[in-house]
Amino acid sequence: MKTLLKIIAVIVAFVVVVVFSFFLLLFHERSKYAATAVPYIQKVVPEIAAQWDPEVARKYTAPKVIADAPPQGFENVMRTYSQLGALKNLGEPMFLQVWADTINGTIVSYTVPATFDADNATITIRLLDTGSGFKIWLFRINSTALLQDSPSLRL
Repeated sequence: MKTLLKIIAVIVAFVVVVVFSFFLLLFHERSKYAATAVPYIQKVVPEIAAQWDPEVARKYTAPKVIADAPPQGFENVMRTYSQLGALKNLGEPMFLQVWADTINGTIVSYTVPATFDADNATITIRLLDTGSGFKIWLFRINSTALLQDSPSLRL
């Protein structure tokens, strides 16, 4: 009976260590990008939403995303997003995850609550960490004000 209790105690301790390690890693990843990615998001999103200009969006987008986008892709996405009107408030970016892509690099994902003239929305933004800064890997807005499923810049 004592042996069984020792085995159970070891298993429980192992599970606790694994769960603790997971949360520690998540906290480390979140704090690692808080000082760089969050200010980038707070700078770039208002610039994109100011005029919904495709050229402004392209300026901040990763070259691979631009190369893979269909003709008129940026124009169509910005036209759809312009239905939201002006950005009135950008909330605090919330860290989702980070993952390393062996082909493209490290991608950091955030959601950001936002208020536009037409409605409240949630922005999902994935950033490619270039080592010297960030480029947008995905930019998607979900809002009931958009009549159809919201397009994204990762076309």
